[in-house]
Amino acid sequence: MTCQTCGARSRILDSRDLEVYVKRRRQCVGCGERWSTVEVRVINRATQSHLTTVSECANHKQEEDDYG
Repeated sequence: MTCQTCGARSRILDSRDLEVYVKRRRQCVGCGERWSTVEVRVINRATQSHLTTVSECANHKQEEDDYG
């Protein structure tokens, strides 16, 4: 996932895998900005798995799909 502030890649600092979702704490490797993401598990009949990521970074929100 990329940083909304500077566009650099991020790394995962902490990850909590819960039954319905995965909560992650991320940090930008470029500027050091930190934010949290919540990946909600949605069952897709064709692929049998799908994670939808909703992230919060500073004052704006982003939604993107991560297929797993």
